[in-house]
Amino acid sequence: MPDSKRPAGPARPLSERLDRAAIRDAMQEDLRTTRGEEAEIDRQGANATQSAQTSADSLKQR
Repeated sequence: MPDSKRPAGPARPLSERLDRAAIRDAMQEDLRTTRGEEAEIDRQGANATQSAQTSADSLKQR
């Protein structure tokens, strides 16, 4: 009975495994960067919304 965790075919060469690992790491870093940029855009949007609300409130008081 074959071990279910072991792939059926031959093991991939080390260079291919390293290439895949490097690609995976780069993709994860890109995703973290994208999420950070989206969070910054959200913060800027919230700040702009607050600023617009403050301006609108100020105009209402006049």
